[in-house]
Amino acid sequence: MDKLSFEDLVKHDPPLPIHKGVIPVVSFLWNAKICKAIHPLKLLAVYGGLGALYKSLTKDQTKDQKWLRGGLMTLGMLPILGFSLCTTAAVLMFSKNRKASFESAQTFLLERLESKRAIRKQDKYDVFVPVQEQKIGVIFFPGALVSHTAYAGIAAALSDKGILVVVLSLEPVRFIADTVTNRKIAMDALKDLSDNHDVKIDEWILAGHSAGAMTALNLAIENEKEETIIHPSISKVVLCGVSRNETGSDLGSLRESNKTFSALVVNGTNDGILKHSSEQEKEAFENQLPEDTKFLSVEGGNHAQFAHYGPQSMDGEATISMEEQQKILVETTSSFLSK
Repeated sequence: MDKLSFEDLVKHDPPLPIHKGVIPVVSFLWNAKICKAIHPLKLLAVYGGLGALYKSLTKDQTKDQKWLRGGLMTLGMLPILGFSLCTTAAVLMFSKNRKASFESAQTFLLERLESKRAIRKQDKYDVFVPVQEQKIGVIFFPGALVSHTAYAGIAAALSDKGILVVVLSLEPVRFIADTVTNRKIAMDALKDLSDNHDVKIDEWILAGHSAGAMTALNLAIENEKEETIIHPSISKVVLCGVSRNETGSDLGSLRESNKTFSALVVNGTNDGILKHSSEQEKEAFENQLPEDTKFLSVEGGNHAQFAHYGPQSMDGEATISMEEQQKILVETTSSFLSK
């Protein structure tokens, strides 16, 4: 592969066709929003009651009955209409607000590809390989709507510390809420690395940024079950840019796991996204983590600077450089994983 084809491979940033965003968005809104606000059986009972009442009204209606029938129809349709409007708005947001990687991240990846310190499987994953024999591997999930190329900087720096890093691609939607699909993406990547690139790792760690951090936590919680295991060695998680778990708060807790887990949570003090988490959400998130979880606040850091993209709506303004924020993340992660 020549340099030009490497560059084309790295700069590849496909748009999202709107129709491909519908199912992931509907799945997220239903599971993470609707079902948490009201149990599906209760929702079914409400609509069943409305339907029975509507049907009980005779066709030979009085004026009052006509108003009641019309009111029942409106009452039933309003939530459906609201859900449809929310879905449409979210799908458009997913399609229009995708975050491309900075040229700096593309340069990191391009240099590693050319020196054979990285492998790119288009729309599947990037793997950053240490110089020395690797024993520890990180499976990293990117944040929602963010190109996985944007994490090339921290992945390359961690590989320089002797840690193999697999940055998973969530194309084409760049956001997957369900653990089944995320687990398959991770397992497919590990199988491909083992079968086709002879990558053998003693210990795998789950990690992620923002929504990707929620995914890493959820998969770690489920990993001790035989039917949902990714790799038996997983006992550590590294999470950044996160203070709640919208996509799996009911899955369980690492604190209640039969296996001893360790966790590292790194957040910026100027992260505007985290300010939208309620105290109840923060408490529920922390209760899913081990009791001895290490929390690190990066003074002056924000949400977007954990990767090479941005700026991001609702985020705060960083008062330290992107390089400094990522250096702190890499050094802290390397120290945490070496213990």
